[in-house]
Amino acid sequence: MTAIKTVCIVLAICLSTLVTIVIVRTIALTTHRQSISPCTPSDLDFIEVGKGSKRLKRFQDALRFQTVSTEPGNYNTGELERFLQFILSGNTLSEVWS
Repeated sequence: MTAIKTVCIVLAICLSTLVTIVIVRTIALTTHRQSISPCTPSDLDFIEVGKGSKRLKRFQDALRFQTVSTEPGNYNTGELERFLQFILSGNTLSEVWS
């Protein structure tokens, strides 16, 4: 009977130690959300996209492709080839991103 009590005590100590570690790490590593301001045209990395924009149209066209891979080793090679041709199509970067 004392062996069972000893095992139970050891398990209780291990469990309480684990719970304590999780609680302490949760409190210590919780990130605080920074306030994020909306984009403005004066931002250095601002990219304006409006209706009729070539960028928006290109993005919408790219979203129409089916998922190329659903799991490792299972690829839709036909769709992947179509997407590659889309990327390499006549739209140069200067046309799309100007």
